[in-house]
Amino acid sequence: MDKKNITHHDDAVEHYIPGSSKKLTEYLLMNHDRNAPPDGVIDVYFELELVHILGIDELKQTMTALVYVDEIWNDPSLAWNPDEFGKLTKTWLPMHKVWRPDLIVFNMIKAYRLQHEDLLSSVRAPVTITHNGTVECSNPAVYTVSCEINIQMFPLIASWAYSDEKIRLHSHTEHSLDHYSPNEEWHLLGVEVKEKEYVHEGVPVSEIHYEVSVQRKPLFYFVTLTFPSYVMCATSIVGLFARFSTTGEREERFTLGVSGILTMAVLSLVVSEKVPHSSTSVPLLGKRILFLFFERRSMKKKDLID
Repeated sequence: MDKKNITHHDDAVEHYIPGSSKKLTEYLLMNHDRNAPPDGVIDVYFELELVHILGIDELKQTMTALVYVDEIWNDPSLAWNPDEFGKLTKTWLPMHKVWRPDLIVFNMIKAYRLQHEDLLSSVRAPVTITHNGTVECSNPAVYTVSCEINIQMFPLIASWAYSDEKIRLHSHTEHSLDHYSPNEEWHLLGVEVKEKEYVHEGVPVSEIHYEVSVQRKPLFYFVTLTFPSYVMCATSIVGLFARFSTTGEREERFTLGVSGILTMAVLSLVVSEKVPHSSTSVPLLGKRILFLFFERRSMKKKDLID
């Protein structure tokens, strides 16, 4: 089926005949079996529109997003002759009355149905059917998917997530971000859509990859982590070279040094609770804290020797 056969008819009905819509609905439900897919290979034109990033859990490496899903395919059992039904070229049927392709988000952790259950259940959008058998199904969804977190530049962190959809799929339109609502913590860099086909255990598989690139807005972590770490560093340096007593006693310097070590330990705990436990890379802030820690110990040891 060519993409050009996927049509949309938004023209008003020219000749309205009372009872035509009811007659057409009864005709379609009588000839259509929701458990029987159309014959042959089904070309599904799929679009996933990102509406809002609800949150990213760096520790669990998951992203929760509100999306709008749009699917278009052709089902000959839902076609009709407009001349026999009062010139009707478009109708609507309940979603549960029509066969729908099974599309799977491979890296989905769960369909988020707790906080947003009432909202999603209240959306009862029917499927739109045109007289040539073109079926369009649109609905909102909230998905929690696994994503790969790059912690090397924490708190300047970037991550990406992608979802894989199965069947013979085509991205029927350019990805749109017209309805995207920005997230307070994460800046959306872009969304890339790729079509992929391969053979798995002798079965042809069609996928669409959605790659969402986001970057953290680092102002909060600059104020709460980065700036305090530099203040702690400056305080430690001043404490090492300042003389607090004319008699040579350095108890104050020792107290300041212990306080610096405790501060570094607290900052290290804060960083470890915010990033995934990865062995592939160390956060930039973690490297800084380790450097300060060993620098402090080495200078303290040298001071004791002197």
